This record gives sequence, structure tokens and C-alpha cells, in this order.
Amino acid sequence: MKSSALSLFSLISVAVLLHHAAPSIASLEETCKQLAKENNNVDYNFCLTSLQAFDGAPSASPKELAVIAVKLTQANATAALSKIERLLNGSTLDPTARFSINYCLGLYTETKVALSNVIEGLASGKDKSFLVMQIDTAASKPQNCDDLLYEGANDYLMNPEDDDCSDLATIAHDLIVKFF
Repeated sequence: MKSSALSLFSLISVAVLLHHAAPSIASLEETCKQLAKENNNVDYNFCLTSLQAFDGAPSASPKELAVIAVKLTQANATAALSKIERLLNGSTLDPTARFSINYCLGLYTETKVALSNVIEGLASGKDKSFLVMQIDTAASKPQNCDDLLYEGANDYLMNPEDDDCSDLATIAHDLIVKFF
């Protein structure tokens, strides 16, 4: 009797765990679908693969996904700053490209400050308008870098980083607007 009761308990425990795990995964997928449906600038596959890469995302609530998206944007901006510093220190850029990359250094520095403000604001319960203003700054600065480099025919230097940072910030923006 004890064995069958233990087996029944184990079976129920597994069923409960599966019941709670499945909606979480579906929640991430549904959240990305919803964001992509509501905003043409959000790509479903990019949203899903980017957020899934973060440990804990499949079981995260939409509010937690917003924090994850901000942290992913911050990691991307940090990597972009490292690339900018490598370009400035180690390559033979023409004067126009050097000026543009140096300007991008400032833009990404502003992006990181804005993202830090968002993370602190989320943790301390700042109002939504503050969070949206900061995340909008984080989304626009990399695109300004991309535009500047494109005008100088140097967009290849930072294009993937600029696009990814802007796209991640857009996902974070939409999550903040929708769930905070």
C-alpha cells in the first residue's frame, strides 16, 4: 500500500510540475508572438531565440522577461562598446570612419547609462513613463550609430551590433509598456 501511495504521489507531483512548466514555455512563445503581432519591428524568432538564451527565461513571467530583455540589451551594448574600443585602438580607420566610430562610443555609453537607469528603475518601482523614456533612449542610440556609419559608407563596421541592440531594446520597451 505504501508503495502504491508513493507511486501515486510521485505521479501527481510530476503531473503538477509538467502542468506548471508547459504554460511557462508557452508563455514565452505566446509573449513573443503577441509582441511581434502588435509591433512590426519585433521579429518573433529573434524575440524567442534571444530570450530563450537567458537562463530562466522559459519559466519567467512577462515582467521577468522585461528584465531579461533589458539585461540582454545591456550585455549587447557592453559587447558593442568593446568592439568600438577595439576598432578605435587597433585598426586603421579612415578619418570619417574614425569620427563616426568615436561618436558611436558616446552613443553606446549613453545607451548603457539608460539601461542601468531602467534596471534600477524596475528594481525600485519607478513609474512607467521614466522606464519608457530610458528604454527609448537605449533603443534609439544604436540606430543613430548605424545611421551615421551608413552615411559614411561604413555601416558594415557595427551593423549587426546596432541592429541587435535596437531590436532587444524594442522588445524590452514593448514588455515594459505592456506589463508594467
